[in-house]
Amino acid sequence: MNHVSQHQGEPIPTQGTWTWFLSIPRRVVNIALDKRKTATDHPVRIGEVTVRERQEQLAEFYNRYEDLVDLLCDSAQYGPNAHLEEKYQAIRSWMQRNYGSLSQVVIAYLDIEVADTKMPMDLYGRSTDAFEALYAAPTLQEQLRSDDGSMIGRIMRTREALNRYAEQLRRLAA
Repeated sequence: MNHVSQHQGEPIPTQGTWTWFLSIPRRVVNIALDKRKTATDHPVRIGEVTVRERQEQLAEFYNRYEDLVDLLCDSAQYGPNAHLEEKYQAIRSWMQRNYGSLSQVVIAYLDIEVADTKMPMDLYGRSTDAFEALYAAPTLQEQLRSDDGSMIGRIMRTREALNRYAEQLRRLAA
């Protein structure tokens, strides 16, 4: 009588059954090694983008984000001027073009506050998250004037969200 195993339809030999049973651990190890090799042959993906690509996207965004934070802090301390306004416009434009694709994932790591959506809604007629609230105003002077005292908190929460997301990407890449 020829029995069939549940793995790959291999027949279980009637003679040498013990040999077949003793070979199970070796076969399990081989399957695990094959899976590990397959996993390392293909980069880890999140949707259509690899983890490495997400890390590069985050690094570029983080650099621009830090530029924005530095600009806002300098402007709050020293006042806006033509040079800072020009930088704000360039960073704001870049953020408006690039934040959308990142927002889809980073929002999961962001602690949400009602003030982040309320202030821009009241002033500009559109809701935002904490990141967008940092560049919601069309000018630097207006951004500083519209600060409701929550800017430092927004900066801290957005930075923490970026750090959490970066940590998750590091875990996925490991």
